[in-house]
Amino acid sequence: MLVDLVLRDIGSDVESLRKVLPLKQKVEALRTDTESMNFVLTETLAQDEDMANMSLTWIDENQGLRPEAQDHLEVEAILETSRREVQQIGRILTEINERIDDTREVLNISLDSQRNRILTLNLQTSLLTLSLTAIAVPAGILGMNIPLGLEEDVNAFPTVIRAMGAVGLCMYIIPVSYLYYGFFRTSKTRVKEVVALQNLVHDMDVIERTFYKMAATGEVSKKDFQSAMSEATGRPISDAEMELISKAFDEDGDDQLQLATYKRIIEQSISAKKTWK
Repeated sequence: MLVDLVLRDIGSDVESLRKVLPLKQKVEALRTDTESMNFVLTETLAQDEDMANMSLTWIDENQGLRPEAQDHLEVEAILETSRREVQQIGRILTEINERIDDTREVLNISLDSQRNRILTLNLQTSLLTLSLTAIAVPAGILGMNIPLGLEEDVNAFPTVIRAMGAVGLCMYIIPVSYLYYGFFRTSKTRVKEVVALQNLVHDMDVIERTFYKMAATGEVSKKDFQSAMSEATGRPISDAEMELISKAFDEDGDDQLQLATYKRIIEQSISAKKTWK
């Protein structure tokens, strides 16, 4: 299929992102046409008299006569088949459209990652330039043809060199350490929380059924619930996901999940929805 070839080429070449827009526009135009055609066929199928008047073979064989409203079975069968085919085409186009959107999202993530690498390199270069500037400025000041009283001190030169090197090194290491061990680590933690939240939302029904089943007999430990969830969902439940679950179900922080806490959360949610309405 042409769309598969284009998407596969795009997937291996980020520069081919420009192919996505015209492809999406064509798919959207086709999908709009299929929706219009489906609407017309549905409206026609609701009018028996119109379908009867479309029996051209009967009209040709019976000159001067008009078909009865109920004489439309053949036309109705043809239109029903056509509508099913149009609906199938519409579903295929919707699926293609979703695949295009997914491909574009992946490419955008890839481009954002490359941009972040460039920004990180630019930041490191700026910090290195700042460190070298911090070393060069004292050297320029001390290099002025002005008596400073340090000319006769044999230890002045190595001491100044070591001091400037230490200052420049600190001006580079401290900001970089803050970025990597502060900002970047916090960002990674937040990303993990978002991914964990998405997984939990996807498996929310399984979480509720499993929790109700286990909590019916009393409190549930985090470890037992994590094992039960892994078995129910068919995938390993991460510690980040269990941390989010604990925040909702473990009110007193004793590593035990309480059913009463969950029920209160549900009641508060229902009450908030009624108030909003």
